[in-house]
Parts: sequence; C-alpha cells; structure tokens
Amino acid sequence: MCTSPRTAAGRAPGGLAIPASSRPRVGAWGRRYLRNRAAVLGLALTGTMVGVALLAEPIAPYPPFRSVGLPLQAPSALHPMGTDDLGRDVLTGVVYGARTSLLVGVAVAALAGAMGAGMGIVSAYRGGWVDDVLVHVVEFFQVIPRFFLAVLAIALFGVGLDKVILVLILTSWTTISRIVRAEVLSLREREFVLAARAIGVRDRTIMRRHILPNVLPSLVVTASLLVGEAIWVEAGLSFLGLGDPNSMSWGYLLDSARPFMRVAWWTAFFPGLAITLTVLGVNLVGDGLNDAWNPRL
Repeated sequence: MCTSPRTAAGRAPGGLAIPASSRPRVGAWGRRYLRNRAAVLGLALTGTMVGVALLAEPIAPYPPFRSVGLPLQAPSALHPMGTDDLGRDVLTGVVYGARTSLLVGVAVAALAGAMGAGMGIVSAYRGGWVDDVLVHVVEFFQVIPRFFLAVLAIALFGVGLDKVILVLILTSWTTISRIVRAEVLSLREREFVLAARAIGVRDRTIMRRHILPNVLPSLVVTASLLVGEAIWVEAGLSFLGLGDPNSMSWGYLLDSARPFMRVAWWTAFFPGLAITLTVLGVNLVGDGLNDAWNPRL
C-alpha cells in the first residue's frame, strides 16, 4: 500500500525537509517573525521606504528636477536636506529617488528570482543531459563581468532604466539558480518526494507543490539580498554616469554630488543614508523570513 507524500513527510525525522502541506500556518510563522526584533526593524525600514516611494508626489515639496533655491544651501527649515549645485531640493530628490531605486531592486529580484528558481529546479530534478546543459549555461553567464556588460549594453542601445534592469537580471539570476539547484538535489531523494512518485504524481506537480515550497526560504533570502545588491549596482552605474539621466535615483544624486562632497556634505550624505537604510532593511526582512519559515526551527 502506497504512502501519501504528506504521511511520508510526517514520519521523516526532524532533520528532513517538510512538504508545504505540513508547514506552519501563516499565524504561526507570523508570530515567530514578530518575535525577531531585527526582522521587525527591517520591516519598518523597508515599509517606510516603500511608503515614501508610493507617496512621492504628496511628500516631496517640489518637482525633482526644478531649481527651487540658491545652489548648495545647507539644510534649513525651508530645505531640510539642503540644495544641490543646481539649486534643486535634495529632500525631493531622495523621495523621488526611492521610487526609481526600489523599482530597480524589486524588478531585478523578482524576475531574476523567477528565472533562477525555474532553471535550478528543472536542472536538479531532471538531471542527466538537461542538468549538464543548464549548468553550463549558468557558468557562461557567471563569467560575464557585470560592469563590462552594462557598458556594452549602454554603448549599443543607449542609456535607459530598462537597459540597467535587463543587465542586472542577466547577471543576477545565476546565484539563485545555483542555490536552488543545490537544495533540489537534496530534496528530490526525500521520502515525501519518493512517495509522491510512487502514487503516480506527475513531475510538474511534484516540483510545484512539494519542491518549490521547500526552497522558498533560501529563495526569499537570496532574492532579498538581490534587492539590496541591485540598488547598490544601479547607484554605482549612475555614479559612473552610466545610469538613466532622465530618472531621479539615489545613484544619480550621488553622481551629481561627487564634485561637491567637501564643500556640501549633505548632497551625498542623505542619498547615501537612504541607500544604506534600504539595503539594511531588505536584508533584515529576508533573514527574518528565513528564520520564520525554517521548518527546523
């Protein structure tokens, strides 16, 4: 008599992975997440930045590219973060820059995560020649220098936020693919997967209902790290003049502030602080979700 995947997994020792059907309910891992102070801090930081990005128009006092005062004014009641060399309000730039930088980070993490997870699951679960081919594809993209590819893409197709996002996706999905593949190589031989095969469950269903939920903690943590990494790289590209000059971003602000850092510290300090707090926040959220979802805890 065959044993169902849920029963087989339930009899597995605590060191084995647990299928999605027996994971803690939302209330259980939600309470565990809220007991993690660092995770709550990360959620507060990330939520604040997301709120600022969504409410940029009512929050920002001026249009982002308009000169509204004297150049390089220090922080004051009228301009809480001062003005830049063109007389633009730095607070407005930081607020609108949150929208662009978070868009880049979330888009890269979501698309690279979906691409990498799909490739990693199929590669490890199918095995054989499929695994060999996909592993070589991953290795090919891993050896491409990110900044060289960004410069090449911009030289061929011109500047634009979509080009930056595409370059970051093509150079970021491989990390997720390798991590997911390593997880699936272990999961495919677990008792609940073998039991599902024994009762005739199709491979596609096994990958969707039993493999994918068990790699979610690693996937979420890696994707959260990608959000921060994408924000850093976009800022670096903009700092080197390779970003989109028509989009206000934190990297654009840092590039504009570069010649004036010694005489107007606020032009670089506040965009840099925004980047630091956002990256810290999403990393803490990812770590908290990993701890809350981890079945071994």
